[in-house]
Amino acid sequence: MKRFGIILGILLALQLSGCEGVQDLITDQRPQLGDLLLSAKQVMPLDTVVANIEATNPIAGSLEYNWSVQPNRGYFLQPADGDTAFWVAPVQGGVYQISVTVSNSKRSVTSSPEEVNVLISSDPLVEIRKPLAEEYFVVGQTITIESRASHDNGLSWVRAFVNDSLIGQSDQTTNGLYSFSCTATNSMVGASYIKVQAAAANALSPKGSDSVQIKIGGIIPGKNEH
Repeated sequence: MKRFGIILGILLALQLSGCEGVQDLITDQRPQLGDLLLSAKQVMPLDTVVANIEATNPIAGSLEYNWSVQPNRGYFLQPADGDTAFWVAPVQGGVYQISVTVSNSKRSVTSSPEEVNVLISSDPLVEIRKPLAEEYFVVGQTITIESRASHDNGLSWVRAFVNDSLIGQSDQTTNGLYSFSCTATNSMVGASYIKVQAAAANALSPKGSDSVQIKIGGIIPGKNEH
């Protein structure tokens, strides 16, 4: 009986002073979130993306919303404390992740992030370092082509051409240079043109290029005979 009285006293104490605490232990107090929806997944710099999420509160009271983006660029139009937010994309291209943390008086929960690809329409920068303009080669000689290429969104590919004929494609750099090589042929004798072209890594895929003219000399029969 004594033990029963102790247990009864504990239960009464919990009922009087901690009913809410007991309820917290057996009920999920976190806000319940629906899908995070974005008005667009690909935008240009300074475009506005509308973000919206449905949230319900399992307990009495209001909800608080804290919107964020990673990397932390661009900005949210104020006020940004409700279930809908307006994010202005930055001038820097790239993939950004928008998310929101929703809180009530007890708990908070963060949504899964949604990605936005900010595009850039500017052309990649391309500079041929080798060969030099008007550099001279002879038939059978190896022509080494080295070029720098870059874009804020990164590059999807870099290609080299000789007289508009593709000789190679690369997505790897060595010390910041894209390298190619070809052999001078009889069809290239005279003036030939080296072109390197790069495409940006985004949906618009703007292209940039650089070109140089070189000279190719033929081998005169008997000239090198001894």
